[in-house]
Amino acid sequence: MNINQSELEQKLRDATQPGTIVTLTLEEAAQAGLYPEDAMSEEDALESSLREANEEGDGNGETI
Repeated sequence: MNINQSELEQKLRDATQPGTIVTLTLEEAAQAGLYPEDAMSEEDALESSLREANEEGDGNGETI
């Protein structure tokens, strides 16, 4: 998709105005350096940490 740079710049200026809703395509968002949030949730991070701790145990199913 060909992104019109001046239109994108106008959308980004509009987005700085309180109460304004601006819709961007995925391509426009990527061009502007905006990305969807893909970080782990706090719950997922805790679960992952606990799983890693158990895998690093002493081989008897107990963590060291």
